[in-house]
Amino acid sequence: MLGVAVCSLVLLGAAALIGSGRLPEDPREANCLPTVGPMAPSGSVVFPMREGTYVVSDVFGSRGGTHKGVDLAAPAGTLIYAAADGTVADAGPASGFGHWVVLDSMVGDKTVSTVYGHMWAEGVLVRKGQQVRAGEPIAKVGSDGESSGPHLHLEVYPGGKFSGGQAIDPLGWFARAKTPSDTSADAATSAPTTTGQSQVSLVAAVRPSPGVGCGPGVGSAGLDVARFLADYPGAAPFVPWINKGAQACTATSAPLIAAQLRNESGFRKGMVSPAGAKGYAQFMDGTWATYGVDGDGDGTRDPNSIGDAVMSQANYNCVLMKIVKDEMAAGRLHGDPVELLLSMYNCGPGGTLAAGTVCPNAETQAYVKEIPATARKWSLPTPQPRSMLAGAFGERAVTAARRWEGTPFVWGGGNTEGPTGGRDGGGVGFDCSGLMIYAIAAASNGRIVLAHYTAQQLNDPRGKSVPADQIAPGDLVFPAGADPQHVAMYIGNGQVVHAPTFGIPVKVSPIAEAVGSTFQARRFTA
Repeated sequence: MLGVAVCSLVLLGAAALIGSGRLPEDPREANCLPTVGPMAPSGSVVFPMREGTYVVSDVFGSRGGTHKGVDLAAPAGTLIYAAADGTVADAGPASGFGHWVVLDSMVGDKTVSTVYGHMWAEGVLVRKGQQVRAGEPIAKVGSDGESSGPHLHLEVYPGGKFSGGQAIDPLGWFARAKTPSDTSADAATSAPTTTGQSQVSLVAAVRPSPGVGCGPGVGSAGLDVARFLADYPGAAPFVPWINKGAQACTATSAPLIAAQLRNESGFRKGMVSPAGAKGYAQFMDGTWATYGVDGDGDGTRDPNSIGDAVMSQANYNCVLMKIVKDEMAAGRLHGDPVELLLSMYNCGPGGTLAAGTVCPNAETQAYVKEIPATARKWSLPTPQPRSMLAGAFGERAVTAARRWEGTPFVWGGGNTEGPTGGRDGGGVGFDCSGLMIYAIAAASNGRIVLAHYTAQQLNDPRGKSVPADQIAPGDLVFPAGADPQHVAMYIGNGQVVHAPTFGIPVKVSPIAEAVGSTFQARRFTA
């Protein structure tokens, strides 16, 4: 069929589909910034939510420094646990929070308040003056007050919330915390909060948490290609390189790269600054000589090549974030890590290190605020754990697939965790069947894992054949024939999301363009 996308893939061994394509990085450290400031003594507190039930959706110090806690997005009704033994200092309505719980505890030899916000009235499970134990349920996630969706707003005040204490980063303070295990959480659900359960039994019911303290970077959910190109239609050739650059390290997300490029050159070729910085990413000659890379593989390093400029910017961001982490850990650098990275990019590592924080000049001060703000505008929503995807199965599948719009096509790329390296070494991304593997696994919470071959997906016995005039969002659609060479996911209104073919990233297309006017459909449910 002429005009139909083709992304056929022969059966590959499992080993060919493994690997993220990201530069080598310890996964335990990849998304963790250095812990700065007070930490609770090791094992002395319990993180207020079970791992796997939440994602960090906003961090301490954001919104121009006005955000005094960390936001943990989770389904409404998810249990919240007391961080430590203590007395409920307040429980009920609170301005801005909707409803909150404030718990005063002795941690080590210091008074500390932990604050839990945005519960609905019925989600507050304790009363003022009540004694609670670490790990006991005290509330349920809600979205009351100044809230855009269900989440726990968590704050920590050494010295006490009502006694003049100052808020600190909760993720840092909880870095050595334990987290309620599945067993303890299930038991706590049915237990009254006034049981007086011993601290010994609670400690036995929790396990170390390797993930506490590891928040997301700016734009870590991925680039919202539609919104980005609505602002800069001529920047379409940059999208594959921006997404590829985001694989360099966790410090350099796709929205952040895009926002830097917008600030540096506005995606215009041949730009030269008054100081002599050149190209799309505005490198000085000396810096380019050290950190410029041949991103497009044509044998030259050209700051006016899109591939070279974007990959060099990503490479340099990774180098700068390593400096930021090391200097923050040593106590010689202070501030927001992303802003410090941007300060080094704009006014140089030397200037930033000399200041001990963001360079004080007006240009850099504006630069470090504008770029994260633009990156957030062009960011996809924070990805949720599989169990948090909303709606019916088909809606969940569509949400999962559309998260990756703009991701490069890579033959053999994609698995249940997201984009991967492929068979041809062409970077990190999805092919058509790899995108379907991810979306159906996400929608089914991992219960349905499809084969990495379009014909096997078509003939998978778990899929139900659906007439073409009855297709619904989430259905997989294939060209006619026993051995189709493409697969896409119907999203409604005659449109599909798919990974078309070499050189064309994941996108939304008319169904006829993707699989032809005569097609076959399969519906999976779980």
